[in-house]
Amino acid sequence: MDDPSRPAGDAKRHPSSRSTALRKRFEDFDQAVAAAPIAKPASNSSQRLAAVRHSAQGMRVGDVLVGLGVITVEQIREPEAEARMTREYLGQVLLRKGMITPEQLCSAVALQAGLPVVDLTGYTVPPWTRHHVSVDIMIKYEFVPFAEDAQTVYVAAKRPLTLQRIQELKTAFGRNIDIRVAPDHQISAMLSALAPGRFQQKRLQERLKTAMPAWLQLCDERGENVSTSMSNTQTVDISEGGFRVEVPEAVYNTLKSARRKDIFFRVRISLPPHNVLSVCVLRYARKKEAAKAWEMPWILGLQITAITGLEKENLRQICTRVAIMLQRAKLLET
Repeated sequence: MDDPSRPAGDAKRHPSSRSTALRKRFEDFDQAVAAAPIAKPASNSSQRLAAVRHSAQGMRVGDVLVGLGVITVEQIREPEAEARMTREYLGQVLLRKGMITPEQLCSAVALQAGLPVVDLTGYTVPPWTRHHVSVDIMIKYEFVPFAEDAQTVYVAAKRPLTLQRIQELKTAFGRNIDIRVAPDHQISAMLSALAPGRFQQKRLQERLKTAMPAWLQLCDERGENVSTSMSNTQTVDISEGGFRVEVPEAVYNTLKSARRKDIFFRVRISLPPHNVLSVCVLRYARKKEAAKAWEMPWILGLQITAITGLEKENLRQICTRVAIMLQRAKLLET
């Protein structure tokens, strides 16, 4: 599938002029997004969609986000480079780093593709659709059917589907296909609901390899007496029981000097729109065998000892989304 966030190859204008031109072009975009239909198309939806397509269709998603003022040209350079190296979608990198929200990415993709936005709250995948399209296919291409009528099956996706994929769905369902764009976390939640045992088992038995922002503060076992200093780092992997995080030499030296039997941290991780705050105990500190010059050399193994019900649910949602992303990457390799 083509990556709508990757460079078109001809944008070599000065960053500031590009940003100014894009922002001017997007002055009325907020109203256009707000006017986009939420479920079935309203009678005037064609005019709304035409206005959006006229403004942004074919642009890079990164440029749309810059034009909307969500992120600056300077801020997007490093995520763009990372996306090229990891072959991820730029939007996924920005989400993982906490630089944008799923709703902001959804709006940008919808504007770029000229598609309406759908809020999937309250929707489920119609059971009969699974007899026509497998869950693996839905995961691989990141879409879910969410509604139907006599002539049409309505499909929500994280990104536009190719014409070939739409034709395959049309053939599979025997009806017209109407594509909408929905936020990342809503699509993931619906995919998880299709096979809950499958992803629950993966979360409990395996650590999920992912790099996302993490913040550490020393505290006591109750999560109180919190240190005023905070370490900004990132995860190596996560599970519903704890995390492994990278830390610099300075943090490890602080741990060595701590005169405690057990060392506790307040740990916050984030994959918008979900944030998790927990109290963790240090289980081990291990130095990387061959850390590169720019890498943090130490890995801490942290076990959750205290977490509220709401934070636990947020962690479950994050683990679900990561499990689906990893499953999708595996399917794309086949």
